[in-house]
Amino acid sequence: GGKLKDGIPKLQANCTFSPPSVPSEKEHASCHRIEMDLPFFPSVPEEVLNAPNVIWRDAHIRDTDGGKFLYYSSEDDIVFFIRRFLKDILLALNLRLDFNAEVTIKQIRPDLCVLLMGMYLVGVVEVKKPGNNVLLKPTVLGELLDQMLFFCFLFVSGSKEEDDSLAVHTTWIKSTLPTKHHM
Repeated sequence: GGKLKDGIPKLQANCTFSPPSVPSEKEHASCHRIEMDLPFFPSVPEEVLNAPNVIWRDAHIRDTDGGKFLYYSSEDDIVFFIRRFLKDILLALNLRLDFNAEVTIKQIRPDLCVLLMGMYLVGVVEVKKPGNNVLLKPTVLGELLDQMLFFCFLFVSGSKEEDDSLAVHTTWIKSTLPTKHHM
């Protein structure tokens, strides 16, 4: 098995012919984006970085170079991998949070809802299947922004910013929403 610091194995398309899901302008407005490398968190304790990462047990080994990868054919497959990885992170950090998949609230449907005590929404996760430069599509970030705005509607935050990120392999798209935003 791997460790949390190893992240998620590379993804390999298998039996998939459909492109990533990209919402239309009618579903989610376009947003601008800033692209950056995945952040490195030097303040994370070594015991957390070296905690078990069970997703590596499911990884296949490539005959040509011995590299490990996971097969996917749909976004649901990738959501499964992300959910297992996040569960390992929560376990290592001793955080008692749960995940519910595709909960729809007022036409907002993130791939995963992060719940405290099984009922209090504390975050959302949106996953996109790689391909067709999906992170360059303005409505993909608009979809995440709609989820953030709804999340802000539900809760009043004591922090300076609400924060959410989209990730595919080694790329994050990060968007922040000031606490005092205008709707």
